[in-house]
Amino acid sequence: MSCYFCDGSRIESIHDFPHHGFPNKTIGTMTLMRSYDGEPMVKVELDTDVTLDIRVDGSFRGCEDVSVTATGFIEGVNFCPFCGRSLKENE
Repeated sequence: MSCYFCDGSRIESIHDFPHHGFPNKTIGTMTLMRSYDGEPMVKVELDTDVTLDIRVDGSFRGCEDVSVTATGFIEGVNFCPFCGRSLKENE
């Protein structure tokens, strides 16, 4: 049986949880990678928008919307998070 994540592109979209009737949207990606020693790991990138409240010397105040991407790595991944197949080459 073929798995889109571990046999295919190795990139999967991450969707938010639908909340109060709003549709879930893509908020980032999960990528299956190999670390420097060949061990499997997953890279997670989450995209979000943040509103900054800017104040300068009490005389200027404003807001600015900023798009932010947070990146993290999960090491020691032994099995595909989607199909459960072993990702270790010797297992």
